[in-house]
Order: sequence, then C-alpha cells, then structure tokens
Amino acid sequence: QLVVDRLIKAAVEPDVRRDMDVEDEILSEIESRDTTIMMKNKELELKNKELESKSQELESKSQELESKSQELISKNKMLGNMISLLRKQGLSDENIAKELNIGINKLAEYV
Repeated sequence: QLVVDRLIKAAVEPDVRRDMDVEDEILSEIESRDTTIMMKNKELELKNKELESKSQELESKSQELESKSQELISKNKMLGNMISLLRKQGLSDENIAKELNIGINKLAEYV
C-alpha cells in the first residue's frame, strides 16, 4: 500500500517524482558499483587460485631441486671416497682419472 501511495504522489507532485528519479539514479549507481566490485572480487579469486597453484608448483620444484642436490652431494662424497681408496692402493692420479672417466684436474674437487 505504501508503494502505491508513493507512486500516486509521484504522478501528482513533480517534486516527489524528481526525488524518486534521483533515488532511482542513486540505486542504479549503487547496483553498478556492486556489480563491478563482484566482478573484481571474482578476478581476485581467480588470480589468488592461480598464484596458489604457481606457489605449489614452485614448492614442488624446490623440493625436487633439494632432493637432486642431496643426491649429487652423496655421489660426490662416494666418488671422493673411491679416489682416496684408490690412492691408498697405490694408483696414480692419472690411472684413477682414467679408471673413473674424469679429468685429472677434477680429482682434487672430490677429495
């Protein structure tokens, strides 16, 4: 009933009609702003999901690199131990390098 009364007043009184038009414009602007905010929020959600995915991917690659680094350290220690053992057995650096298929100048890096 209240709405009907206002509509009747608006039809009769120009000031009320003008006020209602202003209210309609304000509501339209608010709705437009709300729609824009909702769209921006959805964009942000998508970006956040994308960043989270990239972060997980980087974490996985970091763990993989750490694992490979540990493996390399282990192999280098093993090679160093082999070189030391071969030296104790009396082999020359040239023979050790040939036997292990590495450059003679690389032997010092492992011991």
